Amino acid sequence: MSKIKDLINDDKPREQAKTKGIENLTNSSLLALIINSGIKGYSCIDLANEVLKKCTSVDNLINLTYNDLISIKGMKDAKVYRILSLIELVKRINSNINKKIDIIHYDAKVFAKEFIIYSNSNEKMFVLLYKNKYRVDILKFSSYSNDFIRFSLNSIKKRILEKKANEVLLIHNHESEYIEPSNDDIFTTFFIESRLREDKVVLIDHLIVSQNGYFSFKEHKIF
Repeated sequence: MSKIKDLINDDKPREQAKTKGIENLTNSSLLALIINSGIKGYSCIDLANEVLKKCTSVDNLINLTYNDLISIKGMKDAKVYRILSLIELVKRINSNINKKIDIIHYDAKVFAKEFIIYSNSNEKMFVLLYKNKYRVDILKFSSYSNDFIRFSLNSIKKRILEKKANEVLLIHNHESEYIEPSNDDIFTTFFIESRLREDKVVLIDHLIVSQNGYFSFKEHKIF
């Protein structure tokens, strides 16, 4: 493992930020700045890479817990809580907790517009949680498939319980311009809706967004 003092200036995250601009840093370099220091035999960049391995994708960083982070060799409380503080700030920004939706006058177009920016990216799934009409959390998954959703549903239900949410809005993108739901999309929606109903949680809608617009399951009365 490399030591931070042994790295050339171009490989040091702080020097990179100064010379190249922080927006040009890699994910591991940005995370290394948060971690701040390494341990014997492990630089902060090495630790950052281990954190990214733990979450498999930077999109899933927000879902890491204290136990996930503390299990990484070299990650002590101070480093763990730096990352958890960052995660909490990101959650608060993403949650837009003061944004209220009126289910009676729910407008799919408004939400589709908010997430249309993802229409050109790899297929993603967003799970928006609401408690008494207020958004309390957003879960973002970097994959979307029947198997993935079934595998992830327990973690979604766990977060619903933690946030005491009683309503859920699903949004995912299609990489192509085609916005009609596939058979898998329909099956997944019914599967999630039935599992949520077991816990008396309402599925508000499932939106599909693409470059061509959006498709609302609610508007088409599919469930």
